[in-house]
Amino acid sequence: MINLRYPYKQGGLRGPYSSKRVGLESETLAYANIPANAPTLSALHALDAQIKFIKYGSGVTISSVTGNISNVAGAYFLTNFSMDIRAYVGFYATLTDTASKTKKVLLGAAGTGETHSFLIGGDTPSLRNGDFSSAEPPGTQWAIKSTGVVVTGGSAVFTDVAVGGVIQQNLSPLVSVGELYKATVAIAVTTGSCCIRFNGIDGSTVALSATSSMYSTLSSTEPSPKVKVLSTFTGTLNSFTFGKVLTPSASGGCWLTPVSEDSGFNPNSTTFTVTLTRS
Repeated sequence: MINLRYPYKQGGLRGPYSSKRVGLESETLAYANIPANAPTLSALHALDAQIKFIKYGSGVTISSVTGNISNVAGAYFLTNFSMDIRAYVGFYATLTDTASKTKKVLLGAAGTGETHSFLIGGDTPSLRNGDFSSAEPPGTQWAIKSTGVVVTGGSAVFTDVAVGGVIQQNLSPLVSVGELYKATVAIAVTTGSCCIRFNGIDGSTVALSATSSMYSTLSSTEPSPKVKVLSTFTGTLNSFTFGKVLTPSASGGCWLTPVSEDSGFNPNSTTFTVTLTRS
């Protein structure tokens, strides 16, 4: 839902309706000219109305926004936002989490695509045995915290593993608070369900064969990525990747400059309310 906040008056005319402002704003034109971007005319005019409220009014508020935040010096950016953040480069954004804590940022250059630095699997599938190509136990990478799990033949095989069963890696010395990480796992389900868990957060439940992924900004809650059994599970894990996100996504991402942040702001909030202003 988009809420256009009422603009202030200027010279007796309401900001966005002034005769001097009937053309498209420069920011709208810049967005329209992004390569491979093809907004419809109606979408472009709707965006231009928002831009006018930001520049000449009191701002625009967009609710129920999802996305991820890299929140560490040298790598401050937003990625995967459900709103196309490229349209608002150069404006200020106040992100409000579900507990009403806020973080204010200046939106910078648009992202050009996510890149990753892998700690498990990825570009080198066998990195830290992400492809399960080395038998465990007695391997040294995967810690198996339940009976009925064995790593062999390129898979982690779960045989009737009870709720709470876990296979995990300890990455405590390799990860840093504030950095954004992405984990993926290919799961072949016979019965039951499981999920990725990282930073004290459970990813989506997987009860059908699929590749599951999750993002999380590390808060030091639980720095060891793992796959956790949610209901008595039989099946296999066929590959696992885990890496730091280095750059923001192309359409829903941008670099940013932090301005202020409430103590307790949650970069892993399930949704954000985003208020865009000129200052």
